[in-house]
Amino acid sequence: MASAIVLVHYIIRVVILLLFVRAIISWVAPTSRHPAVMLLSRITDPPLEPVRNMIGVRGGIDISPLVVMVVLSLIDGLLLGLLR
Repeated sequence: MASAIVLVHYIIRVVILLLFVRAIISWVAPTSRHPAVMLLSRITDPPLEPVRNMIGVRGGIDISPLVVMVVLSLIDGLLLGLLR
């Protein structure tokens, strides 16, 4: 059980990192068609789309990456709490 929680912890950390990188890229090069950016979009779109549909874009700013990162961090903290 502990090894499964640790594996999920690392997956959550990687997803949070990818979401952070995507947010930075969206500020620097929002219309990039680079293959790495397109792959990053394919990986991060599934968790972002439902949040984007619920809260929308406010004033031209998409806060869905922030919301997803906070939710994932909370889940991660709860899972790590199970290990103690």
